[in-house]
Amino acid sequence: MDHETREAGLLYEQLMMRAYHLRISDPALGADRRWFYLLYHISRGVDLRETGYMVQFLAIKDNVIEAIQMMQQQELHLHERIGLSRVLQELDLVYNEHGLKVAIERTLKITGRLAIGEEAESFR
Repeated sequence: MDHETREAGLLYEQLMMRAYHLRISDPALGADRRWFYLLYHISRGVDLRETGYMVQFLAIKDNVIEAIQMMQQQELHLHERIGLSRVLQELDLVYNEHGLKVAIERTLKITGRLAIGEEAESFR
């Protein structure tokens, strides 16, 4: 698995855990890096779930959108609310892994104040 995919998977999991206030990953909520890693395997011809690349990509994108919407329900500063709204608007135009990774990175940066425990230390 390439470095870019591993990094994107970790960022995705971190975003989902932050949005749902989780301390450990939870695949049922989509808060598991393996959701993102599956894209890599599908693109290499290994589709064990037989979902197809675009179906899996859109499921991940929907998870990211729901996570951002969850964060918008928290107590945020005005600049954080505006930033998250912009990321949501930009996600409408994202249809590749790199664009999704950029959106996730921006969301994590905007919501860095909401990080808890070890995540807060690793983010700074």
